[in-house]
Amino acid sequence: MDTKITAEKKIKLAEKILSHLSNIKINGCSKLQNKIKQEINFLEKCLSDNTLKEEHLVCLNLTHLQAIAYKLFILKNRCSGVMCNKILNYENGSSRKICIDLLLDEGSVWMKVIARNQKAITMVSNGECSFKQKSVLDQAEEFVECSKQNLCYYKPPKVIFSFANGVENCVADELCQIGVLVENNNNNFNDEIFNSYFGDNTNNEYPIKDLNIVRNLNLIKKMTHIKLNLGVTTLIAYVSALTNGGCNYNFKSEILQKHAEWERNRPVKPILDSLFEGKELYCCATAAKIFKNILNTLGGKSEKQRGEELLNKLIIVEDKPCDRLKIMGKVKKRSLAIFGTGEYLKAVTVTANHAFVRAAMNQGINYSVFLHESRALTEEKQLPT
Repeated sequence: MDTKITAEKKIKLAEKILSHLSNIKINGCSKLQNKIKQEINFLEKCLSDNTLKEEHLVCLNLTHLQAIAYKLFILKNRCSGVMCNKILNYENGSSRKICIDLLLDEGSVWMKVIARNQKAITMVSNGECSFKQKSVLDQAEEFVECSKQNLCYYKPPKVIFSFANGVENCVADELCQIGVLVENNNNNFNDEIFNSYFGDNTNNEYPIKDLNIVRNLNLIKKMTHIKLNLGVTTLIAYVSALTNGGCNYNFKSEILQKHAEWERNRPVKPILDSLFEGKELYCCATAAKIFKNILNTLGGKSEKQRGEELLNKLIIVEDKPCDRLKIMGKVKKRSLAIFGTGEYLKAVTVTANHAFVRAAMNQGINYSVFLHESRALTEEKQLPT
């Protein structure tokens, strides 16, 4: 086929993929879009300058990016990150970034997409290349080691290598021995396959309500070994009149009105009940003390009663503050006690304190958390109906 026609077809397909990607709101998706745009710009420049050569099409990274997009569309309901970097530390003190094409199941699964042909993969794996080039076996060892250094819910993420054009059994067997799960598509992944998926009839809408919460909930429920550490915001939300049948009242406070509206649309307690089922529930001494003080000051009669019942179900432990974070802005001393205790217990901290989690991430600390919406104590502020 004429080189120019091939390039034009690739541009058209890439633009179609970009159109569909614009509807996906997942962290890192914009990075994938930008890389595809760079490839389009390169081809368009070569066409306009009349400098396009066949080797330009061979060396394009577009096929790999298209393969990532294809897997993203298939797995979008499980995906929480695209082209995310993780740090791999070496024994000599050096480090490098490892790019994870797709983060699945809230980061508990890492997927790398490989779009090279089978023979090339095997040749490089056997050292049959004219220059130093990393094989998929080298990459697999790095990914597995990196996963051990970047735990998710206190366990190394599973590593999957997805081969868009398949992989020969000899390489797949070695990957399995290293500890990588192999997805062998073996479907000769070409532009026609991309076109059949990203055709004009592809649905552009992805209306899944509270997808992050549902996905995280389902994941944690499967982890029978996981303990839960409840923060103050969770304790309050669980016993609030709003989450226990009182969301249809009106309030003078605009914030409480908004909380009531949220609760009518997105009830919190069923999510927490489902999360708590079969799990050991912990709470640090600071969280229990603050919760009791808030209940005594702001809680209504029923809220106080539910609070006492909830505290009786918890295992209250002494504080184990985190010493890796600086106290500043949204990072308060009490939060360090709550989240540090969760880390010490190897528990998932259940919280509505999104601000602290973001502040910790800004300092390079990622806690194992389950985030939900906040709910205030409202029983004493309900207006008569």
